[in-house]
Amino acid sequence: MPETVERNQRQVECLNLLGSTLTTLQGHSSPEAEKVLVRALKICDTLPQSVNKFNALWNFAIIHLARGEAGKSLPLIEQAAELAKELDDPDLGLLTDAVLARQFIITGDFVNASKHSARVLAQHDSARLSRLAQDYGQGDPVQFCAGVDVLASWVLGFPERARARERKVREMMAKLNNPHSLSISLAYCAVASQLRRDSRATQQYANELIELSNRHELQFYLPLAMALKGWATVNQSPSVGNLEMIENGLALYRQAKVKILIPYCLGLLAEAQYELGRIREAQASVTEALSIVTQSQVGWNEIQLYRLQGELLLQLGADWQDAEQSFLQSLEIARNRQALMLELNSAISLSRLWIEQGRKMEVPALLQPIIARFDEDSDDSDLDQARKLVAVNC
Repeated sequence: MPETVERNQRQVECLNLLGSTLTTLQGHSSPEAEKVLVRALKICDTLPQSVNKFNALWNFAIIHLARGEAGKSLPLIEQAAELAKELDDPDLGLLTDAVLARQFIITGDFVNASKHSARVLAQHDSARLSRLAQDYGQGDPVQFCAGVDVLASWVLGFPERARARERKVREMMAKLNNPHSLSISLAYCAVASQLRRDSRATQQYANELIELSNRHELQFYLPLAMALKGWATVNQSPSVGNLEMIENGLALYRQAKVKILIPYCLGLLAEAQYELGRIREAQASVTEALSIVTQSQVGWNEIQLYRLQGELLLQLGADWQDAEQSFLQSLEIARNRQALMLELNSAISLSRLWIEQGRKMEVPALLQPIIARFDEDSDDSDLDQARKLVAVNC
């Protein structure tokens, strides 16, 4: 076609769709996808502001997020948000909330992740959202925001709300036919199950995610599903052979340079190594994971990594004060992020250490204020464990 504004607009539409498709099929490290989206943005600079530019910014932000480049993704999301306001398009605002939910969950800002997810979930309109998913070449925003909020709600200390979000994911699975968004929501549900130490539920979600990924040739969450399945099987039946699934999933993410999930998979590997008595290997896995977290700003599992580091130091016979420092660091980060459930987990580990050191009278003062911030009706197993520690050590 002759080089006209109309030709360039159509070209950007094609490039955006190609970029998002390449990202889904080849992964977020795909150089082809990045090249296509850079080209789309360059052409957009010659055109009036439009949804095409929003789409290119949105897709490019997701690529940076997946690579663990949170510092690069946020400015792109902010540009997209400003453009949505300028165009006065509520659909674009909804998509901005959806990608902000992902930005915040990845960086460990669970409060804002839940807030932006709730905004999207409040606007549930199946016909409208299915159209958006098709137009933008991505997943249904409500479906994957329901998945994000399964994880965020549990971490923030709202297990009942997390269960309600999980039911919503299941309900939408039966109604919608969007494999990409379904893979995202299944991944978040699987991670939430793993954090709850529910190995059977984790394995079920991992199996569903593996089957879905293979059936639709979706590459991004397949290694995560492999790692989660490996963790679940080690917890149910400890065996060195089960480590291979975690190591294989981790190797795929290393090859694809997907930093967003490497620290978490290293944490899964460390827990499995710990379970099998391979303590020094587990310590090396945690050290590498924390190094990547520091470099990448991907902080969503930082709290658990410091807690696990403390447990490993105790197993290695290190000075108990070094382990205490790791538990305190985990506790401080959890408090700063209002991650109540993870704060409780860290406090339980610290309480056990204090009991061993003859400081059991300090345990109620640590645990009781945390317990008081939960809904009284909550029946979470970690909460029950904390209550028992208080009762025994009062």
